[in-house]
This record gives sequence, structure tokens and C-alpha cells, in this order.
Amino acid sequence: MDIMHTRRNVLIKTALMLLGVDLTSACRSRQKNAVQDKQVSSALANSIWLPNWRMQKSLDSSLKALQQGCVNTVSPFWYEVNDDGVLTANPGSDGLRIPDRATIERLKTQGAAITPTITTTLKPDDFIRLFSAQAVQQSLAEAIRQEVLANGYDGVGLDLEYIA
Repeated sequence: MDIMHTRRNVLIKTALMLLGVDLTSACRSRQKNAVQDKQVSSALANSIWLPNWRMQKSLDSSLKALQQGCVNTVSPFWYEVNDDGVLTANPGSDGLRIPDRATIERLKTQGAAITPTITTTLKPDDFIRLFSAQAVQQSLAEAIRQEVLANGYDGVGLDLEYIA
């Protein structure tokens, strides 16, 4: 297993542990704060990740968190900008496809805003080289727009940590 997968697994386990440790009291605390100060809490939004490599398990956690009122936005890790600057769908897991219509409908039925995360493993020099070309920028922007419209997403999140 390479170091990136090892780091990813550690981060996932840590995030799941943090979410799972006391999800119920976190929800109660959020609900209590909402009652105490509706104006402030209505401006706040909580989000949960839905990793493509553990789709069913993370979908179950997301649905539970939505039902308990802990989150209102789900961010599936479903897309990547490849080395050519092209938007691609990540592989699904657990028999689910990306984008998975049934997953989208289940989340929307629970009132979730869906903002898929778009990642990239491009290094800084490659990113600058690729996206210095206006045609590449426009092509990627149009591909993202089409994906948002086709799937009824509420927006997207960009995870560009490798370019720092």
C-alpha cells in the first residue's frame, strides 16, 4: 500500500472515529443551540463527506446524520481533475456508480444539499502549466457546470491541496 493510501486510511479512520464517538450528543448540542439562538444557527451549515472508496458505509452514516439534524450538506468525493485537466468520475464502491442516481435521490429526500468534492493530485508546476491555458480552464468549467446541471447538485467543492 503506498503512502497516500496509508495517509488516506488514517484520515478516514480518524474522521469516522471523531464522527462516531459522540454523534448523538453533537446533534443534541446543535439542536439546543438552534433553539437558543435561531438567527445564528440558521446561518451555520454542517457538512459530511461521502468517500467514493466506502460509499455504502458512508452513505448510511450520512443518512443517519441527516435524520438526526446534525448535517445539511453532503460532499461526495466523486470527481477528480486528471493529469490532462479533464474532469473524471472516480470509481464507485460497494456496487454503487458515480454519480449514483439512487444515492442522490436518497440524500435529497432527507433534505441534503449535495456538493460533490472535486480533487486532483496535480503538483504545483503541472497545475500552473495546465491551467495557464484559457481553453483548459474554460473546458473544465463547462464540464463542471454540465455535471452540476445534469445531476441537480447544489454546488461543488474543490480540494486542491496538492497544488500548495
